[in-house]
Amino acid sequence: MDRLREQLARRGWNLTPQGVEMVMEAVGTSSDAAEKFLLHVDLNNGYGVQTLNVDATGQRKWQVQGPLVLQVQSVVNLSAPSYNQHSGDPRLLCLRLSDGVKTWPALEFRPIPFLSLSTPPGTKLSLSNVPVRGGFLLLDASNVQVL
Repeated sequence: MDRLREQLARRGWNLTPQGVEMVMEAVGTSSDAAEKFLLHVDLNNGYGVQTLNVDATGQRKWQVQGPLVLQVQSVVNLSAPSYNQHSGDPRLLCLRLSDGVKTWPALEFRPIPFLSLSTPPGTKLSLSNVPVRGGFLLLDASNVQVL
């Protein structure tokens, strides 16, 4: 169990011991099979652990080193009214990302072609070297990847 947990943690997946047990019951001890399985589960259902332990609102700036896998909870376009989300140009996407315990706000700091308003909740993102300013994760195509 510890070996699988360490392998997944190196890839950015931070799981509870119970989460690792649930994965092992479902797919065994292969880290590749475990990662494929995790792409389809809700991290909020006992799988994830709180990974960003720093109170971001209390610090002016810091950085998430990663890799760190977070789950999309929602996506909205801040540059458009709520009744017509596709009207904002240029767009400014705001995402709510979860580690399974806590939810973090993220902004599309620069255009990210593979993210859109159609990105479904539950999509997993791998983050690396993400700056945090004013409590917001600042995303661009160089520091986020859709899994």
